[in-house]
Amino acid sequence: MRKCSTCGVPIKLTRELEWSDKGTLQQRKQYANRMVFYKSDNIDSLFSEIERLIGISVERIVVERKRRDTGEFVEEMMPVWLRRMMRKKGMSIMVKQMLHTGTMFGFGRIRLAAKRVKLDDDDFISVDVENPHSLLFFCGEVLGAWEAVQGRESQIDYEDLGGNTYRLTCHIGKHPIELKERLTDIEYPESPVDFTWERCPACGTPMEVSRYNWDLDKGIITSLDTGRRMSMIRPDGIDSIMRDLETELGEEIRDTTVKAQKIYTKKALSDLEYRQDIDGFRRMLAFRGLGYLSEMDLSERGLRVVLKNYCMPLIMTGILQAFYELNIGTEETSYNWSESQGDLIIEISR
Repeated sequence: MRKCSTCGVPIKLTRELEWSDKGTLQQRKQYANRMVFYKSDNIDSLFSEIERLIGISVERIVVERKRRDTGEFVEEMMPVWLRRMMRKKGMSIMVKQMLHTGTMFGFGRIRLAAKRVKLDDDDFISVDVENPHSLLFFCGEVLGAWEAVQGRESQIDYEDLGGNTYRLTCHIGKHPIELKERLTDIEYPESPVDFTWERCPACGTPMEVSRYNWDLDKGIITSLDTGRRMSMIRPDGIDSIMRDLETELGEEIRDTTVKAQKIYTKKALSDLEYRQDIDGFRRMLAFRGLGYLSEMDLSERGLRVVLKNYCMPLIMTGILQAFYELNIGTEETSYNWSESQGDLIIEISR
């Protein structure tokens, strides 16, 4: 894939996604679908920390949600006749599409390992992924795409090949029934704000994108400022997983999620990120598609933030609690978050 000669972003990505002037990142073909530009290791680290705090695995809930998200997306983007053609072609088109998407979204290096497509119950496909952005998310994404094209329920297994490379194998079989009907769609508020990007004169992407490097051979996006790896994910996947965890494990999972995110953020947030002024913090959140920071009051007593066009409220609460504790140099604070007229209000106090 070609890159923009001015800012370095893949041209195909600029045709797929739009950084709006509302603090959101959205898919052009389906504008209601939001994306976020997210630290890759935050995804699996968050769920690992939740598992550590509650003492049980959440893997099946995470994979199941991503399975359905991806399956619905494939069905919306590809008509029935195209999916049937892909099935008859032995799934090679699907794997090629996954490779292109994974490369520009930072999912890692993807390649077909083995397959059997005879349209019977012994069909399978094995995909190798090197340096996955999230092993659990990728399992759900591969399974959802396979099911959408095959038109049959399936299961997925993964094998660690070493060197941060995994083999994912989809085969025909039943997936967890108890989660099947409970998963619901997420809708996010949207309102106009007083904000504009300085855009690349060649491709129209915000010039902030030039501070990241796309390694299209490895499928890795890296921040040139912090060295952190980034990827593009859908926030409704995260929020729906949190809803399912709450349904299955109780309301206390909210506090656990905020705490898990705070723990990760305090380890990962660099001085450059948390010691910037309000305008810099606003632009960072907006570029990552996390919403528009309309108000921010930081003092020794506490932090109050109002976000418009927000997503992932539990994650944002954990991030801002870590942000405040790092700035003030304290270890223990309390928090409260609420939604009012389409805004997310987060208050952190000592």
